[in-house]
Amino acid sequence: MIGSCWRRNKSEMQKYDHELDMMSENSAALVLKEIPTGSKVLELGPATGYMTRYMKEELNCSVYCIEYDPSSAEQASVYSEKMIVSDLEDFSVWTKQLSGEKFDYILCVDVLEHLRDPHRVLREVVKYLEAEGSVIASIPNISHNAIIMSLLQGEFKYNQLGLLDNTHVKFFTKESIIEMLSEAGLEIVKMKATKAWPEETEFHKSYEEFPEAVQDYLLSNPEGHAYQYISVAKKISSSKVLDKDNAESFPISTIEPIYDQLQVFWSEDGQFSEEKSVQCYMHYDNKYHVYKISLPAATIKKIRIDPGSWSAFINIKSVKLIKRDDDYISSIQDSSAANGFAHLSVVNNLTIIDKKNEFKVFAPNRDPQMIWDLQELSLQGNVELWIELSALKGSLFVDHIKSVISDYNAQIENLQERSIQQQISFNKAEEKYNNLEQIYRTLEERFAQTIRELGLERAEKETLIKEHKNRLDELMYKVEMERQINGHLNQLVGDIRNSRSWRITKPLRYVGSFLRKVRSKLSKFVALVFRRRFRIEPVPLQNINCIDQDYWENVGEDPSFILKGKFPTGWVVMKVIIIAETNVPLKLYWDRGHGMSEQDSAMLGMSVLGHNKEQTFRVLIPHDAISLRLDPGEEPIQFLMRDVRFIKISKYHVLFDSLRDYTRMRGGFIRSMIPLSRKAVHILKRSGLTGLRTQTRRALGLTQNIDMTQSYQKWVESKSLTDIREKEINREISEFEYKPLISIIVPVYNVEEKWLRKCIESVRNQLYTNWELCLADDASPKKHIREVLDEYKLIDPRIKVVYREKNGHISECSNSALAVATGEFIGLLDHDDELSRDALYENVKLLNMHPDADLIYSDEDKITEEGERHSPFFKPDWSPDLLLSQMYICHFSIYRKTIIDQIGGFRKGYEGSQDYDLALRFTELTDAIYHIPKILYHWRTIPESTSSGAVAKNYTDDSGYKALQDAVLRRGLNAKVDGIKDIPNAYILRYRPIDEPLVSIIIPTRNMAEILEKCLVSIFKKTNYTNYEVIIADNGSSEEETIQLFNEWKEKEPNRFRVIRIDIPFNYSKINNIAVSEAKGELILLLNNDVEVISEDWITDMAGQAVRENIGAVGACLLYPDNTIQHAGVVLGIGGVAGHSHKYFDADDYGYFSRLKLISNYSAVTAACLMVRKKVFEEVGGLEEKLQVAFNDIDFCLKIRQKGYYNIFLPQVKLYHYESKSRGHEDTPEKIKRFNNEIDIMMQKWGGQLENDPFYNINLTKKKEDFSFEFIN
Repeated sequence: MIGSCWRRNKSEMQKYDHELDMMSENSAALVLKEIPTGSKVLELGPATGYMTRYMKEELNCSVYCIEYDPSSAEQASVYSEKMIVSDLEDFSVWTKQLSGEKFDYILCVDVLEHLRDPHRVLREVVKYLEAEGSVIASIPNISHNAIIMSLLQGEFKYNQLGLLDNTHVKFFTKESIIEMLSEAGLEIVKMKATKAWPEETEFHKSYEEFPEAVQDYLLSNPEGHAYQYISVAKKISSSKVLDKDNAESFPISTIEPIYDQLQVFWSEDGQFSEEKSVQCYMHYDNKYHVYKISLPAATIKKIRIDPGSWSAFINIKSVKLIKRDDDYISSIQDSSAANGFAHLSVVNNLTIIDKKNEFKVFAPNRDPQMIWDLQELSLQGNVELWIELSALKGSLFVDHIKSVISDYNAQIENLQERSIQQQISFNKAEEKYNNLEQIYRTLEERFAQTIRELGLERAEKETLIKEHKNRLDELMYKVEMERQINGHLNQLVGDIRNSRSWRITKPLRYVGSFLRKVRSKLSKFVALVFRRRFRIEPVPLQNINCIDQDYWENVGEDPSFILKGKFPTGWVVMKVIIIAETNVPLKLYWDRGHGMSEQDSAMLGMSVLGHNKEQTFRVLIPHDAISLRLDPGEEPIQFLMRDVRFIKISKYHVLFDSLRDYTRMRGGFIRSMIPLSRKAVHILKRSGLTGLRTQTRRALGLTQNIDMTQSYQKWVESKSLTDIREKEINREISEFEYKPLISIIVPVYNVEEKWLRKCIESVRNQLYTNWELCLADDASPKKHIREVLDEYKLIDPRIKVVYREKNGHISECSNSALAVATGEFIGLLDHDDELSRDALYENVKLLNMHPDADLIYSDEDKITEEGERHSPFFKPDWSPDLLLSQMYICHFSIYRKTIIDQIGGFRKGYEGSQDYDLALRFTELTDAIYHIPKILYHWRTIPESTSSGAVAKNYTDDSGYKALQDAVLRRGLNAKVDGIKDIPNAYILRYRPIDEPLVSIIIPTRNMAEILEKCLVSIFKKTNYTNYEVIIADNGSSEEETIQLFNEWKEKEPNRFRVIRIDIPFNYSKINNIAVSEAKGELILLLNNDVEVISEDWITDMAGQAVRENIGAVGACLLYPDNTIQHAGVVLGIGGVAGHSHKYFDADDYGYFSRLKLISNYSAVTAACLMVRKKVFEEVGGLEEKLQVAFNDIDFCLKIRQKGYYNIFLPQVKLYHYESKSRGHEDTPEKIKRFNNEIDIMMQKWGGQLENDPFYNINLTKKKEDFSFEFIN
């Protein structure tokens, strides 16, 4: 498009009147596609308004125009909000009429080249641009190859239209466009170009008119066919240095590589001709590609390979002659590193750089040739030539290399001169050293001054702390006064409710309450049906500065917004536009009337990088939420955030979306319905409708209050490998001292071709290259299996293939692959799964730190047919008891081969759980087991794959049971294996103590007879273990009811019940220590007085574990009275020191990867119900008496762990704990001081161990107890 021309007559204007074509890639269409609907636009030179009309009618924009020609202005004014008839360079006219106006977009479409001083005009119009507005310019490219070709032929002719329009005053290149915009205070954010070959322009030039060197030069410019540049620019601050040489920031490719062809010639007599050759497209991306070329049946003496028509670096891995006979592929002859690249030579001035591992060649000219001498080989049938090569071209780089080679001899002769220069350089370096020494002294003086200033600042802050402390004391006094007032008010409310008038007006209150509920439900229904959008205003609450409108900056810890405005509750979709240089983690908090806490929050996810992208998050907001808070991460960043909206959706929307995601990730709705239906029927039979509902909610991810699928996708994006990181990894690998060969074994049977290829390529793409891939085909009937395996075996010498004559199932097939493995370690990979690109690197990196490692396992996730990743499994470090409940180590794991050979590999008869059986036997011989907390393996979720659902291969459950039962017999354990209802491949190992050792149950108490009575009744009536004693550690009870209770139980259980009087100030640790010293039992059971026994086998199960030599503390599953989890193991670091795993989860919930149903190792368990051998209790010195109330059980368990024992959680042992969910508020000055002191003790004593819990995972959050993954930027 050619734009409006200034100072021209009406007839000249007619040539700029165009029909708008939005389907093509013309400049007008490219410009209009950048403008959002509803924008306010200033258009310079609209001509007759064909773009103006589109913006008004299609984009609903408000358009102001400045047009020089009155006739054109009259036509365009129909579509404009305001039309100004003026010369753009006459500022006195149009600037007055635009006074006070600001625009989202200013369009300069084919205008600036017609102005005498476009720089000045741009500087002036920018004044009317919004802070976040854009200037879009379309300008012809004077450096188009067609014009350069014309100049080389002595031509420079103006035309009616085009690049040399006879009304153009100024001419621009890409660099001068960028310079002009920069001088106007603008920074380009996007740049595009329309394209035209020289033959397609008004000059009609052809490359064939010029010598080859000129063609090479012209074609080397990727932007030589750029006809017009379309630039989108925004304001930059005046303090910013203008970068006028940033053209490389916006590379635009306009020339297709027509000379990138690989040509192969064959000859019977040593002479080559075009008739006996074939071509194919060749990649110049420095990556290896396999080129397969069919050859005719003939007696061939020589083959000539011409890799492209450029000067280049060329690397060849192998050249092979392949013969195809029906379903079989065989190699006739090859030339590779294995035979020293036999009979492969170069001609036409090529230089061989290296032939050790690759045939590396430098081609200084545009006709590289290589000859492969076959010595009169007769080819019959279907024969192909396979060439695996990579190539890199670039004339400037090649010219530099040629110059270095040609000057090599001259450099040797100049060594003496260089030595003199080095002496001079040394003298300069010595002078620099002296200067640096002076700078060091100056910095030392400044450092001393800084220390003095910091001392003064510290004194000031200490004074400020004292002031804050005094203020805190005042606030605590006010809190106490408020508490007293609340007590009086509660008394007054009670009096009112007991009054006669209150009883009389009860019907009226009922009617009012009913009407309010109806109104609320009707309002929610209307919002749902009409998809009402609730607009929310983010108001900075703390540590956020507003830089400009909607532009914010985090400036301190815990930055946050209060979300102002009416909002819906229940399931809602939150939409927001957010732009930042990094991913921003967003977390939503709600206040339910008692303040905001981590419990009342949801991690929405990470924002996606990009400009003006609308982010969408799904979240469940409780119905009683009264206010919302949004936290944009904790990093000191600047970001734009605007258009925050909430849209109400129903639970049926959520159910439908979740079901759609679930089936999509498992191969599609129809393909996954059969296994899904089978699973539903199976659960319905075993657990009824309630179990089916619970399982459905868990499977669809509805137990969380956010969209976990979407959140994980954003987490994956934030963790993906960058090019910079890959370069760092390659450098690290080159520096490894230990580079073991890793054999990856893959049993193959009837897998689809595309998944098999992806599996193999994931190994070939490893950054660590010292591997071998051992594939064993288990007599697959599908034809493509052998074809693919033969192909890869020929392509890569590191790939070994075994074809079994008879199908023997996965164990025997895996052993066939194992038989050809020669590596120090064996890695296990399924035929349809994938490894991450850094999987082997991470394993070898760990081996360099821990060369003693025998088994290494990593975290894993699942991947759909479309490549979407989901369901991440972040695992704990080595947990031997968890392995006896679940094959949690699974993938990706590498095993030391000598131990695998020692145990005899995989065992037949354990198909489906053959890897579980292997792991159980392997871990009996070593404890050198390490964990990499990174996702290195992707399970393919397709129908009938184990990863797509537990019932897809339910035979694995029986095999796993058999493998675990064998392990029990081998190890001589006094234990019984039980399956877990509705959870395949998960088991409970019930240990039984021999001869029922005496258990001393210690219960500290003071008064509260009613609570203690319930506890004692449950113990004596429900416990089926008989050899125990109950010791009441009485901390000064004074109530008559309590004393009477003691006497009653002494009469009922004279041999099993006794009371020890401990009259000291309350100190939980000291009370228990004294009681333990009086205990007679081999086993100690610490128990709170506010618990009630549920499981009859509770002591039997706990004692069975506690007597094991390697077990320390044994914990139980404690429930609140409403059947939600109070304790299921303790995780270090949550909330600062530690927190209870899965707190507030429903008792029937499975937890994170079924952890609530599995016997698991934890760093600590609560002393509310804790069993330990008395010997171990005394070995670690009992409970720490400095910790009077809080954290004494955490400290006790960590001391046990420090001695080398494992602490364990038993899910089958259940008790009610009547501790209130709101208990634990340290709300008096004395309690706060004591609590903070106990935190300090834990931090000083255990420090870094609290930061990294080995039985948790660093990728999981430490802000909540729900095992959700952590968004770390």
